Amino acid sequence: MSKFGMVFESSSVEIIASCNNAAAPPPSISCTQIVPDGDVILDVSAVDTSRRYLVYSQVLCATSDVFRTMLGKQSKFAEAVALRESHKRDDGEPVVVTLEGDDPIVMGTVLHLLHGKYNKLPLKLNIGVLVDVSKICDKYSLHEALRIIQLLWSDFLKTKLTAHPADGLLISWVFGPEKVFTELSRDLMLGEISESDDGLLFGKQMDPLADCIPPAVSAKIFEERERCVNSFRGHVQSVEDAYLNKDWKSPAICSDSKNGRQCDTMQFGLLHQSSLLNPATYQNSLINIADTVKKIPVLKLVPSEQGGTYCRCGNYLTSGYTCNYTNAHSHCSWVPMLHKAVDDWLDTCKGLKFSEFPSRTWGN
Repeated sequence: MSKFGMVFESSSVEIIASCNNAAAPPPSISCTQIVPDGDVILDVSAVDTSRRYLVYSQVLCATSDVFRTMLGKQSKFAEAVALRESHKRDDGEPVVVTLEGDDPIVMGTVLHLLHGKYNKLPLKLNIGVLVDVSKICDKYSLHEALRIIQLLWSDFLKTKLTAHPADGLLISWVFGPEKVFTELSRDLMLGEISESDDGLLFGKQMDPLADCIPPAVSAKIFEERERCVNSFRGHVQSVEDAYLNKDWKSPAICSDSKNGRQCDTMQFGLLHQSSLLNPATYQNSLINIADTVKKIPVLKLVPSEQGGTYCRCGNYLTSGYTCNYTNAHSHCSWVPMLHKAVDDWLDTCKGLKFSEFPSRTWGN
C-alpha cells in the first residue's frame, strides 16, 4: 500500500476490446470515450454511481506522478504490467483500471481537462464541483496540469469563493491565485474558530478544512488569530491596570482638579460593564469582538446646567460671578483610543502567503 492509499490497489485489471463489446460493463455503467483510440479505461466508482472513461495512458503519466507510478514504463504494478502486455500485442485492447473513492462525474471533468477537450466543459462550475475537482487534483498530483482551471474559471474564482471561505481556501490552495488564498485565509482568521478533539473548526457551521489542506495552514490561521487577540487583550489590560494602580490618595488619571476622582470611577465602571474583561468575550470571532468594542459609548462627566445655586462648573453662584465653563473631561474617555486600537489590530491581521508553506511547490 503506498501513501496514496487505494489508488495503487492492483486487484482490478482486465483487458477489453472496446467500451461496447461483450466484456464491457453492464448498461448501468456508462463508458465515455474521452479519446476514440485510448489504451486505458478508467473504471471510477463511488458509493452510488460508476463511470468508465476511455483515455490515453500517456496523458495520465505525463500529467500525474501518481499515474506515472501506477502505469509508467518502469512500474511493477499489475496495471502497468497489463498495459505493457497490451502494447506488445498491439491489438488495440485497452486495460481497465479501477479507481475507488472519487466522484465519477467530477473525474470526467478532470479527464476532459487533461486531454484538452475544453469544448466538453461547462462555462461555470458550482462550489461543490470545484471542491471535488480540487480534491482529485491534489490526490493525483495534477496541480501543474490543471492550472488551466485558474484561466477557465478565473472570474468565478475571484468573485464567488468569498461567500464560501473554507471551500474557497481549498480551491485557491490547489489552483490559486494567491491573492484569493490570502483574502480567504484572512476571512477565516476574522471569523469563528473553535478547537475540538478532531482539530480546528471554522465558520458558523464549525466545519473542518479539507484533509488535503496541510495542517500547517489551519494552524497558521489559528496562530495569527491568537496573536491578534492577545495584542488587543494586552491593550485592554493596560487600561484596567492604569485605573487599578490608583488609590484614593494618589492623583487621578483625570486632570480636572474638582471632580477627577469621580471621572476615573465612571470610566473604570464603564470598562467593567463593557465585557472586555470577561475572557469569554475573546472566544468570539474577531469581527464580533470588534463590533462589541465599537458599541461602547464615550462617557463624559458633565456638570448640571447653569441655574439655581450652582453653575455648570460646580461653583457656588454669587453676585457678579461669571462662569467660563469648558468641558475638562472631553478627553478623559479611554474608548476613542480603544476604537483606534481595534482598527489597528484588525489591520495587522494579514492573510497567508503561499511562500509560508514549503510543501506548496507548484505555481501561483
